[in-house]
Amino acid sequence: MASPTTATTATGDLFAAEEEVLAKAKAFAGDEALWGGADPKLRTEHAALARRYGTLLKQTRRLVRVSDLSAQEVKLANQRISQQNVELEAAYTALKRAQAELVQAQKAAALSTLVAGVAHEINTPVGVIRTANSTLQQQAEQMHAALAAGALRKSDLTAFLAKIKRGLEIIESNSARAADLISGFKLVAVDRSNDERRVFALPAYLREVANSLAPELQHTELEVVIDTVEPLPAYDGYPGAIAQIATNLILNSVMHGYGDDCPQGTLIFALSLCADHRIEVLYSDGGNGVPEEIQATMFEPFVTTKRGRGGSGLGLHIVQNLVCNLLGGAIRYVRPPGRGAGFEIVIPAVAPHDGLVEPES
Repeated sequence: MASPTTATTATGDLFAAEEEVLAKAKAFAGDEALWGGADPKLRTEHAALARRYGTLLKQTRRLVRVSDLSAQEVKLANQRISQQNVELEAAYTALKRAQAELVQAQKAAALSTLVAGVAHEINTPVGVIRTANSTLQQQAEQMHAALAAGALRKSDLTAFLAKIKRGLEIIESNSARAADLISGFKLVAVDRSNDERRVFALPAYLREVANSLAPELQHTELEVVIDTVEPLPAYDGYPGAIAQIATNLILNSVMHGYGDDCPQGTLIFALSLCADHRIEVLYSDGGNGVPEEIQATMFEPFVTTKRGRGGSGLGLHIVQNLVCNLLGGAIRYVRPPGRGAGFEIVIPAVAPHDGLVEPES
């Protein structure tokens, strides 16, 4: 394609030749010697043609100038579009990086909360174990003293053995409780700290996640129910993402769905298998529901009804990001019968093998 300068030079040469033709036509029209014996009507028609040619020449010049100007404007517009595309690409990359960083930050925050909660929860069985052990130690010292003094009776020994049996039962049950807490914490914590995939039973894993949140729910009258209406295939995906999604939904219900006016309720994960080998997870609570004015924007970042009161506005945004981008599924808000909020999540039984976009270091 010729540059505007080259095109202008070429059209300038063309117009010079046409101007020369027009000048010759005018000179021919005014030459009395040439027209002396000609028909006057023919001379008039020649003059009219010359004038028409001059008019067309002017219009052509004007169109060429407009064309040159349009070509320059198009070139400038293309340059601006190219620059905007570069800026948009940079903005999109920055947005993806920010989303990945938000996901990692939310995972770290949830993991810290889990650690603090489990540490607080495990204090109870460990404290009971220490108390039972101390009591048994004191009773053993008393029995040793009675034996040394020759004052040990059969009834004392029988009572002491019964206390030992009861104390050991207390230690055993609380040790099992502590071991269960630690085991559940290790499973969920490891899954949350990395994005490795594995094959696992989704209902059982959701129960583990719910159990790990017991410290968060111990001051409420809320119950988490995992309802499976039919056998499900083993899920091949990312347990860390599942834990994050379930945690965000549960804590979102605790913070936004319940309060002094609605202290009791049931948080339900209803799992079923769709016809196309996809798993549907229908989460619902019986809380206050989602205000109508934010239902259309609830999945956008920083949308919250608790700003300044502990709400970051990132919980549902991260849930949507994990469901759609990592697990290859879809999520939508549904209004359950009665009151409360509900979310329908549909994910493939085998998650895509693409990972999250990690933030650049």
